[in-house]
Amino acid sequence: WSVYAVPVDEHGLNGSTSSATMLMDDHRPSIQAFLNTTTNENVSSSSLFVDASEIIDLDNDTVAIYPNYLKDGIPITLLSYQFLPARYSTDGQTVYDLSGNNYHARLGDPVTNDFREPTYAEGIIGGAYSFDGSNDYMITPLNIDQSSSSKGVTFEVWVKPASTSSDWHQVLTTDSGSWNWGIARHSSKWYVLRGGSYWETPYYVDVNEWQHLVAEFIPGTGVRFYKNGVGSVHGAIDYSTNDGNVTLGRRTDGYYYFDGVIAEARVYDYIVTPDQIKTNYNG
Repeated sequence: WSVYAVPVDEHGLNGSTSSATMLMDDHRPSIQAFLNTTTNENVSSSSLFVDASEIIDLDNDTVAIYPNYLKDGIPITLLSYQFLPARYSTDGQTVYDLSGNNYHARLGDPVTNDFREPTYAEGIIGGAYSFDGSNDYMITPLNIDQSSSSKGVTFEVWVKPASTSSDWHQVLTTDSGSWNWGIARHSSKWYVLRGGSYWETPYYVDVNEWQHLVAEFIPGTGVRFYKNGVGSVHGAIDYSTNDGNVTLGRRTDGYYYFDGVIAEARVYDYIVTPDQIKTNYNG
């Protein structure tokens, strides 16, 4: 395997893999670290090391290091949002996907500065977006294979909920009305939408606190859910073909809006190991 790193500017663009000078006038300087492997083993950020000692930031901000994973040079992460400011994009609405697959997200409706756009905010280590629980959302072009022949998928996200208000509030989801795969809050508990139904996890919502959530959808087995590195298993899963594209902050058809802050959303094209989940949480 091999490791390399590139600096990322506020436009979501990469600099040289050896050295680069970039203007970082709106957020913390960022390094995207890649681990490329040719084995069949899952890889994790515990195998990554990036020396940020030569990076100089005039505001003395901490350097944010974002891991990414590849096998034979192909991204394992289907999408990876570190939430760089969308206003630097060409249309002012694009949030860049750093996985290499170009599943760039759009803030709100396809109209710049519309009332459905979440607000840029401080994240767990870098940027994030704040959702108002009424009309804010983010849509992606990624559609997940949710058939029984799927090899499985992992959703990972950092969230800071603003309340434990009643009803459903969807965080990272493909649900179009049939409980398609996703992560949601209902009142004070975290739920996994498992296709055709849902699972009430044993984990409670911590209001105004960052928490690391991971949902794994394993065809033929069931679902697993982790909060802050601690996991639980549910032995049921169902399948569908009417799911929507991956969406943040609401159900894909415009219901069940989430109130709070979302950061570092990722979707993996495989089932992440418990060790990797703990590493990502502690990292």
